Amino acid sequence: IIDTQTGDILAVGNGRNGHQTLGGTNFAYDEPHQPGSTAKPILDYAPAVEYLSWSTAHLLVDEPIEYDGGSPVYNHDLKYEGELTMQRALAESRNTTALYAFKQVSQTVGLDKILYFGQGLGLDDLYANEAEFNQAYALGGWIDGTTPVELAGAYAAFGNGGTYNEPKAIDHIEFSTAS
Repeated sequence: IIDTQTGDILAVGNGRNGHQTLGGTNFAYDEPHQPGSTAKPILDYAPAVEYLSWSTAHLLVDEPIEYDGGSPVYNHDLKYEGELTMQRALAESRNTTALYAFKQVSQTVGLDKILYFGQGLGLDDLYANEAEFNQAYALGGWIDGTTPVELAGAYAAFGNGGTYNEPKAIDHIEFSTAS
């Protein structure tokens, strides 16, 4: 849980049994994973709002779509809903509309704008793999991945008027030994 105004980490879960699992691994910080559909608001829909002035009522068409390389993209239920609002597409986590939004932003203002948007929200994998940034990222298929703390920091910006604050926590306290 992150304070959206300050970036202060108010609470964090790091995995079962604390640091005892997997030799002390802290899953909140130490183990990046592909974010999957949690990437859609950050890299697909928010850039469409920012750069294309789409609203949550913007109409999208949930229909067959392919990555530019020709591989088809499917929804989790293998169905298509036809015309729906961006709000509904996000709520139902539709892959086809997310990729469509990503492509529209990329074609209109450039792929680099999406990359920089995500980087501006503290997503380190985007920095590390800038040369390989591609349409797979639209659906959370990232090379190195991200951590829950990074994602929480990125999402906190939505609750802070678009301003990103790097997540921070007090990790130790030193007491003065002087008397």
